[in-house]
Amino acid sequence: MLTRFNHTWFHALVWLMLVFAVAPSVGRAATAECETSLRALVQAQNFPLAFHCAEQQFADDPDNMDALLVMARAAQELGRVELAGNLAAQARANPLTKSQRFAAYLISGVAQARQSNLIRAKILLYRASDFVQAEPELRVIRRTLNQIRSMSPWRFSAGLSVLPSTNINGGSLHDTITLGGLEFVLDGDAKAQSGIAYSPFASVTHQRRVSARTIWENRVSVAGTFYDGRGRNEGNYSLTSGLRHTPETERPMLVYGYIRYDQRFVADDIGGAIFDDYGVYYNQTTAGLEIHRNPDQTSAWKVYATFSDRASDIWTDQNAQIATLGATYRMAMTPRLELAFGGYVQRTTGDGDLAAKAANVSLGGTWNPEAVPFSFSGNLAYTHTEYTSIGFGYSEARVDDDVKLELSLTHDRLQFFGFKPTFGVAFSRDYSNLNRYDTQNAQVFTRLSVAF
Repeated sequence: MLTRFNHTWFHALVWLMLVFAVAPSVGRAATAECETSLRALVQAQNFPLAFHCAEQQFADDPDNMDALLVMARAAQELGRVELAGNLAAQARANPLTKSQRFAAYLISGVAQARQSNLIRAKILLYRASDFVQAEPELRVIRRTLNQIRSMSPWRFSAGLSVLPSTNINGGSLHDTITLGGLEFVLDGDAKAQSGIAYSPFASVTHQRRVSARTIWENRVSVAGTFYDGRGRNEGNYSLTSGLRHTPETERPMLVYGYIRYDQRFVADDIGGAIFDDYGVYYNQTTAGLEIHRNPDQTSAWKVYATFSDRASDIWTDQNAQIATLGATYRMAMTPRLELAFGGYVQRTTGDGDLAAKAANVSLGGTWNPEAVPFSFSGNLAYTHTEYTSIGFGYSEARVDDDVKLELSLTHDRLQFFGFKPTFGVAFSRDYSNLNRYDTQNAQVFTRLSVAF
C-alpha cells in the first residue's frame, strides 16, 4: 500500500510549490547551471538540479528558508525520505512565513507517512492545515490524510465542550411544584447554579479488514462532565464492536451492525473535585443496525434501529428497555449549503417512570459562505413524549412537548492541530403538564473537536 501511496498521491504535491508564489522570489545561484530559479526547476520537476542549486544557495545564506525547503522537497521526490524529513524539521525550527510553515509541516507529514509512521504523519498534516491559505493547499491536505486513513487501522478523536452555569432545577418556569397533592416552594438550593460545565471526550478506533467488502471495527471511548460549582460530576466509558459491510451495488451503500456496552458513573458528592469518589449509576447494552446509501453525489440517507437494555445500580425503577427506529436525509442544495432532515420514534418500557412513547422530527442546515471565514449551522427539533406511568407523588402521567433550537458558527481559519472552535447558543423550551418539568433554557457553548 505504501508503494501505491507514494506513486499516486505524491505527484499531487506539485501544488506545494505554488505557496512560494506568495513569497519573495528565490534568488539565483552563482554557477551557470543554476541560472534558472529554484521555483522554475521545481515546477519543471528537475529535482536533482533543484536540490543541487538550493544546496548552494543555502550554503551561501543559511537564513534562506526557501532554499532549505526546496532541498527538502527535492529530496522527497528523489526518494531520500529521511533526509527530506530532517531538512523540513530543520526549517520548522526557524522563523518562517505562514506559507513556508505550511510547506515545512506538509513535507514533514508526508515524509513520516512514507516511513510508515502514520500517527505522527497525521499530527503533522493537521498542523500543516493550520497554515492553509488557499483551496488547492487544503485539497492536498485532505487527499493525503484520506490516503493515510486508508492505510492505517487506527482512528483517534477528541474534543471539549464548555457550557456556562445553568440552573440545577433545569430552568423551571415556576417557583412552586405540586407533589403528592401538596405544593412545594423551590428554595435557593433548588435554584442554585451548577457552575461552568467542562465536557471532554476521547475515542480510539481500530479497524481490521476481514474480506474485500467487510471491516471489523472496535472502539473504546471515554467522556465526562465536570463542574466548577454545585453540579454533580459524571463520567462514562463505552466499548463498541461492529461490522461495516459495503454491498456491491450501483450506488454507494454501507450496512453497519454493532453491539455497544456503556457504563456510567456519578460523583458521590455534589460540587466535589474531579477526582473525588464516584459510584456506578447504570450500565447499558445496545444492539444497533444502520443502513447508509448515497443516491447521488449530493444526497445521502441513513435508516437506523437500536435496542438498549439499561440496568441501574442505584435504583431499580431506572431499569428500562429502549427501542428506537429513525432516519436522516442530507442534501447539498449548493456547494456551500447543505440541509438535513431527520426523525425517530421511540418506545421505553420498564417498571419506573421512564416508560414512555416518543416521536421526534428535526430540520438542520449548514452554510459556508465564501466571503467570510465562518461556517454557520442550525438545527430545530421537536419531540413529543407521552409517559405511560404516573410518577411518584403525581395524579396524572406526564406529557412533554419539547422544542430545541441550536445556532452555531465555526471559525474556519482559527485552529490548532486541526482543532476548530465552534461557538453557539442553544435554546430549549419544554412544555409539560407538570410544573416541575415545564422548563426553559438558553445556553452559550463552545466546542472543540478533531478526528484523525
